[in-house]
Amino acid sequence: SRLSGLSDPSPQQDYDPMASPGPVSTSSPVQGAGLGESPSMSTEKLSSSAVNRMLMEFLIYCGRAVFVFYPVYLTGYLGLSISWVLLCMFMLTWWKKNRQWKDARIGSAIDFVDNEKHTINTELKGSLQMVNFTDVEKVQWLNKVLEQAWPFFGMYMEKLLRENIQKSVRACNTALKAFTFTKIHFGNIPLKITGIRAYTHEVEHREVILDMNLSYVGDVDIDAQVNPAITAGVKGLKLHGMMRVILEPLIGQAPLVGGVTFFFIRRPTLEINWTGMTNVLDSPAFGSLSEETIIDIIASLMVLPNRMCIPLIDQVKMDQMRFPLPRGVVRVHLLEARDLVAKDTYMMGLVKGKSDPYATLRVGNRNFKSKTIKENLHPKWNEVYEFVVHEAPGQELELELYDEDTDKDDFLGRYLAYFCYFVLPMMSLWFALEDIQHGEVHLKLQWFSLQTDTSLMKEVQQPSVSSDSLTSVVYASKDPVWEEGFTFFVRNVKAQHLSIQVKEPEKKNPLGVLNLPLSRLLNTSDLTLDQRFLLERSGATSQIKLKATLRVGMHTHTQSNCCIFERIEIKVTFAYVFLFRAIRNHQGSFGEIELIIRYATLRHKLVVFVNSCRNLFPCSENGTDSYVRLYLLPDQTWKHRKKTHVKKRTTNPVFNEKVEFDVLLEQAQTRKLDVSVKNNKMLVSRERKDIGSVGNDAYRSDELLIWK
Repeated sequence: SRLSGLSDPSPQQDYDPMASPGPVSTSSPVQGAGLGESPSMSTEKLSSSAVNRMLMEFLIYCGRAVFVFYPVYLTGYLGLSISWVLLCMFMLTWWKKNRQWKDARIGSAIDFVDNEKHTINTELKGSLQMVNFTDVEKVQWLNKVLEQAWPFFGMYMEKLLRENIQKSVRACNTALKAFTFTKIHFGNIPLKITGIRAYTHEVEHREVILDMNLSYVGDVDIDAQVNPAITAGVKGLKLHGMMRVILEPLIGQAPLVGGVTFFFIRRPTLEINWTGMTNVLDSPAFGSLSEETIIDIIASLMVLPNRMCIPLIDQVKMDQMRFPLPRGVVRVHLLEARDLVAKDTYMMGLVKGKSDPYATLRVGNRNFKSKTIKENLHPKWNEVYEFVVHEAPGQELELELYDEDTDKDDFLGRYLAYFCYFVLPMMSLWFALEDIQHGEVHLKLQWFSLQTDTSLMKEVQQPSVSSDSLTSVVYASKDPVWEEGFTFFVRNVKAQHLSIQVKEPEKKNPLGVLNLPLSRLLNTSDLTLDQRFLLERSGATSQIKLKATLRVGMHTHTQSNCCIFERIEIKVTFAYVFLFRAIRNHQGSFGEIELIIRYATLRHKLVVFVNSCRNLFPCSENGTDSYVRLYLLPDQTWKHRKKTHVKKRTTNPVFNEKVEFDVLLEQAQTRKLDVSVKNNKMLVSRERKDIGSVGNDAYRSDELLIWK
């Protein structure tokens, strides 16, 4: 492999088996013969040492030829089609090309990591000097510590794999009893942390949250075998993701931190270079499947809501660290999309068709797929999904659109909805798709905070849907310990119950059953049950210990939502505030506009939500073809202009659109927003062009009233 192969320092020239040996000349001294040594003696040495080697190489060459041509002979002998031979040759050639391409890609990634500083400095020579990421800090000192400690980390991982993982693999299947790691080497390239962001003001005062961007492009080399004929291995690994580290609770005694919790906020990306019998996993058909399976295993351990917890003192409760209550629930209404890219073509691409779009939605480790709308660039789904939000800021809604095809689905765009940017308990907006030429998606987002007030509870009229979840398997134990958490959406607390079955794999009859009516939680303190329960259909002393917590989803916007909805207001001048108050009290307006202005600190963007207008001045008998134009003063050039879509023939348009400006928070505090509602008139029309505006320093008689 190119990752671990080292050149032989020996000065001897390798023998080329494909070169013709030719006669050995005895008329000239042989290269490499010592002084005073006759040519005949060196010729004898050459013939005695090289002839055997040449003969062995010739036999190996003949063996390879027989191995290659025997299938061809067998094909002709059995009367099979020559297409089988061509297919095998094509597959062999494709596999070699794919392997070379993958080795080259991993090699280039390693070269980039080794020369990261030089590459970045070269790319940023022509960049602006004012570009600065104040929230994310580079921690070169920590990378130096990791580089120094990496060999010892490799020793620890080797011990862990041989003593724990190897035993677990052997115990899970009788066919793997001889499974053994023959080689474990984590290479010389350490894990790198490309940036860290610390949260102190947005969280509770007894905790510190760190978000670390991890990047590992390593030369790991691990080989394993089930028996001498079956080997497998990994040579080269790429892993990228964001890990959150929570230090809580902060205490007034050594070691100042009660425990450490770490997990991936979203699923990391993984790429593996397989060796041995697992080479087949390098193919596109199996590569994504194998890597996705490993990512699923990682997600079951370290992707939200799953966490790894390390208590540092005895007083810390593990259940509170591993299973904290969620921050809330987000209900996502996937309504429709418009102006999607047409991916289906006909007549060799000469005729543009349409697309068969569907959407995938993911929050943390939970994902959904919508139905497919056939041949439609403006699909309407009208589907509803619910997600539990465990961490904010940090988690986001990942939405991707695809065109469904028989071979490979085509990408139609994506949108990341950061929950900390939403400022209302319910929002219905059009969002522009990213990484695609054009397209928008219409989402309605509802936030539900979790309360303990049972008076807020009401029976949902929607039908109740059962939900099944499985724990991991604990082998060879009569006292199993799972330490896993599950979340269920409850429609009717008084009628539904929690059903738990303890079972053995591949057996129908359960070892024990527990049916817990959810109504029992209504009479407990803090709506929580934490105790042992006797199992039915089991032994007299069979018990199961669990903790069940009930919370009521409250569809309201309170101060408790500040953890999920970022409440950072823009600090404006007194004149600006006075201007808004004067406009709010102005009675002779030409209409009203609803605006919501927030600053997104994670992305350094000023976010303006243009919701709707009402009572606009009618510019014609049929109403007004209105749109909203925005400038962030003093930038008033064409490229800095932002505008919404045109709403035709209405004096009460509903836009539900979001506009973003790239500006630092310090600059946003000193700049002003110029908002104008305009009529989309024809060039030769005499209709009024400007309906009204907000945000100028001077008063105007046709300014709009701002309402929320």
